[in-house]
Amino acid sequence: MDRHGVRFARPFASTAVTGMNAAADWHAPPRQALGTGALLIGAASLQMAGAVWAVAGGLALFVAGLPHGAFSHTGRALLNRKPYVIRYLLAGLLAGLAFLWQPVAALAAFLLASAWHFTFDHSSGATLRRSAIALIAIGGSALFRPTETQAVFAALCGSAIPAPVMIVLAVCGVAGYAMTARVLLKRPRDPALWLVAVSPALFHPVLATGLVFWVGHAGPLTSRLARLRNWTPVTWLALGGAAVAATAAIILALPLAPAFLPWYAAAAVGLIAPHLLPLRWLSPAADRQGTPVQSSQAAISPAT
Repeated sequence: MDRHGVRFARPFASTAVTGMNAAADWHAPPRQALGTGALLIGAASLQMAGAVWAVAGGLALFVAGLPHGAFSHTGRALLNRKPYVIRYLLAGLLAGLAFLWQPVAALAAFLLASAWHFTFDHSSGATLRRSAIALIAIGGSALFRPTETQAVFAALCGSAIPAPVMIVLAVCGVAGYAMTARVLLKRPRDPALWLVAVSPALFHPVLATGLVFWVGHAGPLTSRLARLRNWTPVTWLALGGAAVAATAAIILALPLAPAFLPWYAAAAVGLIAPHLLPLRWLSPAADRQGTPVQSSQAAISPAT
């Protein structure tokens, strides 16, 4: 890991891992090629089935990726630590209220914080690759599907999205693709990055962003967490079942009260935003012990 990566990884230790070791499971061929191929086929099927199915698929990927935020970079459970839970809830409440007060500004801040978080989580290889994924995550759909993306943001915020916001996001997308091209020129055999690159052009914004989130961020981290905590197939089935059930509940609830969509969005921002903060702001010191290198060594230790 480069020294700048180490420098910036520590504040984001809730998900900080070392790229080479942490992503070994996800990035090792042929597993990566098979996984990304299956995701591409599944996403294409959902896209062809219609917008509702595409949105459902994207939400399922988001929900499936959430559990990694409940653990520290050493694999310790954080939700059974009272100080962490209290601080997390307070930060989430403030983030949710900020979204209800100034939804467009809060959404922009949330997207920028997500990009920063993706860049320095050390789950997906070198810094340039992570930066490319981060910028495509927030700007890829704005670049290729601006009308659909603006409509999604407007529905979430309950108000129109100013054109300059969409332009800035599209520029982020352009920067992300420029970085992606540079990475792929050096290492073209990278199925996950290819999937990240094509998703915003092919799929509904919610589905595309869900794919980028899972492939470029949550998937590698969840894979590493599974090794640290010795997850069994039953755990994976439970995670998948919970994601499907939660997504179904959301999809069924939305038509019943569409006017409350901004409130749902505020709740989602409140749930996720604290995870983007430095762990040292939320967690007891005991959960911050160990460097990213030490944690990555634990991940490949026979004892784990």
